[in-house]
Amino acid sequence: MIDFNDLSLWNTDKQALDSLKDPIVAIKSTEGLKITDPKFLSRSVLFNEQVVIAYHFCRCDLNYNDPEAEALAYLKALKKGARKYVMALDFEGPCKSSTRDLNALVRMIKFIMTKTGKEPYVYINESMLTQAKRLGYDFSWLWIAKWGSKPKYPCGLWQYTNRAYGQNLDRNHFMVDDLELLKRHEVNANEFNFL
Repeated sequence: MIDFNDLSLWNTDKQALDSLKDPIVAIKSTEGLKITDPKFLSRSVLFNEQVVIAYHFCRCDLNYNDPEAEALAYLKALKKGARKYVMALDFEGPCKSSTRDLNALVRMIKFIMTKTGKEPYVYINESMLTQAKRLGYDFSWLWIAKWGSKPKYPCGLWQYTNRAYGQNLDRNHFMVDDLELLKRHEVNANEFNFL
């Protein structure tokens, strides 16, 4: 397994600098239709040697009628970063394991796949995933949030704590030791010719 941090606006610059020691880092890029994390672009540059997982905080609760517009806003932000990214959709918080919100998530995934040729990871906690599976939803690439014990579902990424080093810092495992496997999920945002 390869450990890494995931960062958003709420993480300190020191925590970001400490993340340089890891071969992988996850950084929040966008939220909903209009929010780009103010530190996304500078952190994209900072982590020029790492595999960067750029995650979008989904607002399926607000944009369920047009999730493709939300997905497009995410891809536009990645294009501004002008580098390779592993894509991930963060499905938590205000989103619910309802048919309406899950349908919106599936539409976002399909839109992103159509535009980029790559399927994003889905970040989801284990209880929401259990409910999604009960409703008949399944996702190919999972990033499961389950603090403490290992998730019961197979996943590529696992967020195992939100209190790494006694700080408010999310820590994750890439579940295999071969970084090249994760790199196969990268997209080159410089090549987003559809924008």
